Amino acid sequence: MTNEVAEKFIEISKDFTWDEFRILTDSYSPQPLPGAVVNKPVEIAGVRCEFIASTAVSQRCPATVPTSPSSLFFHPPPKLIVSWNMQVLFFHGGGFCIGSITSYRFALTFFSKITNLRFLAVEYSLSPESRYPTALNEGLEVLFRPLLLPFFS
Repeated sequence: MTNEVAEKFIEISKDFTWDEFRILTDSYSPQPLPGAVVNKPVEIAGVRCEFIASTAVSQRCPATVPTSPSSLFFHPPPKLIVSWNMQVLFFHGGGFCIGSITSYRFALTFFSKITNLRFLAVEYSLSPESRYPTALNEGLEVLFRPLLLPFFS
């Protein structure tokens, strides 16, 4: 982006609310072609998440919410190394102020296709509506609840 374009963008966006700015940034994000992505919204520890995978990966590996340490990484349990079904836990960028699953769906679909992995994207709370450490705590809940739940239930 040239300095002129950046300066114009900054000038235009000064009057936006956070919600308007987020809608603007999401609208500039390319979206996968219909049929190229399979997404499954889920809620983990009260936080909205979404499994995102290329169609080819999704057909081989069904999306399941992790319920134990072994299912967090493998489903079904591995017999051979080539049958492992690993998932990547993904926290979008945006400085805890902007960004969303929508912003990154195209990139995650692309990464899914080239890595043969499924991604679990987390839609954590954003600032300034949610103060620190809300987003961090939500991320830790999504990460650790499936690992620790079997030991406390």
